[in-house]
Amino acid sequence: MTPDTAPAAERATARWAKVIDHTRCIGCHACTTACKSENEVPLSVTRTFVKYVDVGTFPQARRAFQVTRCNQCEDAPCVTACPTAAMHRRPDGIVDFDKQVCIGCKACIAACPYDAIFINPEDHSAEKCNFCAHRLEVGLEPACVVVCPTQALLVGDLDDPASAVAQIVHREAVAVRRPEKGTRPKVFYVGADQATLDPLAAARPDGDLFLWAERATGADSVPGGHPAGARARVTGAGTARVAGDRSAGAPGANSSAAALLSYDVPHRAPWDWRVSLYTWTKSLAAGAYLVPLLLALTGTLAWDGGLWMVGAPVAGLVFLAATGALLVADLEHPARFYMIFTRPQWRSWLVRGGVLITAYGALLGVHALLGW
Repeated sequence: MTPDTAPAAERATARWAKVIDHTRCIGCHACTTACKSENEVPLSVTRTFVKYVDVGTFPQARRAFQVTRCNQCEDAPCVTACPTAAMHRRPDGIVDFDKQVCIGCKACIAACPYDAIFINPEDHSAEKCNFCAHRLEVGLEPACVVVCPTQALLVGDLDDPASAVAQIVHREAVAVRRPEKGTRPKVFYVGADQATLDPLAAARPDGDLFLWAERATGADSVPGGHPAGARARVTGAGTARVAGDRSAGAPGANSSAAALLSYDVPHRAPWDWRVSLYTWTKSLAAGAYLVPLLLALTGTLAWDGGLWMVGAPVAGLVFLAATGALLVADLEHPARFYMIFTRPQWRSWLVRGGVLITAYGALLGVHALLGW
């Protein structure tokens, strides 16, 4: 099979999109393994995966699947957040990445509302699904689309009315994940259960086991779903639990909408103690200078005194230097930190923050030299 549209090189106006038909998906994970093979994705991370949610209770129970991947947003927050434009949106609508200029700041991970971006443990750069852009460019379908045994995955030009993707999106009832974020995603779901689209809708299983896999429970693990009973609400008649709670005697256990997360891919928390530490040192860098300034403005501290002339700027510089060192150390590619200034993407809060910190450091340095 070939894509619904001509190669991007021949159709400069192509706007690639995907349709995932959950009425056809059998949860075989062929897309996951094909993606890993095609893109050489290492173990412990994945560009696409299939989540299992058991909906309802016996005898009205069924298993729902959800294929999760990058949504190729029209207004991609990861592109806005990336300080070096390593994450960028191509003319054909694909949100791609350039590992050569990625500094590993993880701003894209924080910005993405779909949990679709990860740090590759081998090259320490951010990556995600990019619709197998290298295949689309030569007229081939993405690996996941080719290998799907039930044709649950379709890729095509959203602007081509003859493409199957455009026809499905325009004529059938489709859903997208997190529409309230305003990202305008281009991955559309047909027949997806809401319990799979909402990452917190289904309850986590008791114990440390999924259907056929161990559930990650480490301190740095970020699990999906909600703990059983965690979404209890108090009503006039007392305490009632939501449908996801299947514990004995819980009102939700008799609901046909009860949902239990039976398989999900674990994700590691991308940040650690350094975030709290450099937030603290940054606050100290500001306070060490601003507090003496306020005291001087109120007449409590002499303008020509040593505390204001030398002590305040030097203390601010010390804590600011510590902040800078921690910020650089928190990068996956600390040797590339200079790219924030040599190839800045000015919509990124990281670039703006870096410029403000540098300007503040220059102010403190000039003040310290003048007061010495």
